[in-house]
Amino acid sequence: QQLLRSLLVDAHLLGDDCMFGDGYESQTLGLGFCNWVYKVTPTSSSLVGGDDSLCNAVVVKVFSDLAKVRVPDNILGSIDVLASDCRIGPTVIHRGSDGIVMEYIDGTVLSEEDVHGVAKNDNNPDDTKFGYGQILCEKIGAKLAQLHSTSTPAVLPIANEVDNMLWMTLDAMLGFVGDDGPIPEAVLEAGWTHDRLCQEVQTMREKLDALELPQVLCHGDFKPSNIVVMNDSSRGSGVGEIVLIDYELSGPGYRGFDFYKLFRSADPSRQNDDNMAAFIRSYLKSSEIDNTSSSVDSARVQQVLAEMKLFEPLTWLEAGIFFLFAAKGDPTQIQRWENLALDRFTNFDASKCRFEENLEQYAKVFR
Repeated sequence: QQLLRSLLVDAHLLGDDCMFGDGYESQTLGLGFCNWVYKVTPTSSSLVGGDDSLCNAVVVKVFSDLAKVRVPDNILGSIDVLASDCRIGPTVIHRGSDGIVMEYIDGTVLSEEDVHGVAKNDNNPDDTKFGYGQILCEKIGAKLAQLHSTSTPAVLPIANEVDNMLWMTLDAMLGFVGDDGPIPEAVLEAGWTHDRLCQEVQTMREKLDALELPQVLCHGDFKPSNIVVMNDSSRGSGVGEIVLIDYELSGPGYRGFDFYKLFRSADPSRQNDDNMAAFIRSYLKSSEIDNTSSSVDSARVQQVLAEMKLFEPLTWLEAGIFFLFAAKGDPTQIQRWENLALDRFTNFDASKCRFEENLEQYAKVFR
């Protein structure tokens, strides 16, 4: 709470003649794994001038020590600012060494069910929130293409210090875990020693790097819960504007990792081929990287789909390593981290069996 208040002061939101005056209320948002995130609103009595029209909620993310282990201080939050400047993410009001303050987006945080077109509408259980999800996936594809087409200014440290953000953060997490000591006993019993973790990462890295796949400014954690559909009553039942949030792991990297993270499911049979194709087609039409014409043929869609599926096992492996990283950083919740890590490693083993088949398919569609 002390850091929260300090960030509000640094953002010139709290204090004499500031929008929040000297009073605010904070609400914890979600159950963040690596940071503390709050929705902050001024108390009505503290509003400067007492005009409720000035009352705008903000989101304050306070960086944890774990976050600073995974991502260097001079990089943490920098892509949030870039995304803000490019109008891809929330407007950032302040970025400091202890966190960032940004606008609060009034909207719907997406779920896995939404992108697969199976999330039910609470007001009409026979319908889904976003229909079958194809229009939603098209809009997500266009927005992600905007991020991927963004150039990283040379003045940002990340442009000169990071070749691939994914490999850098994996190395940082494995280095922090250090050895088998901090790894929960049940995870070790399942065969997940520190040596095996390092070897699995190295194997994936060698195989993917050898393919020379497209690298862009990636989001890095492009799961549905990092996508917000803005509320817009004027659209009726249509899909509002898409806003991408949480750029902590953003940086240079393989675009296929972002693609697969969006559609990842423990049950691949739930994945909606039509929605994935709609996403890819929209992405290609909007992407400055691909320089694709307004017409995208099915062969090109199949090529990108094959590229995307190569990253299935790595999305699970990275998540499992993160939960071991969290277990060392927060041993008070060791059982929670252990269960989450084991789940991700189980899915990695299952998807790893499909990797060679996906490699063959990738080679086939590019012949």
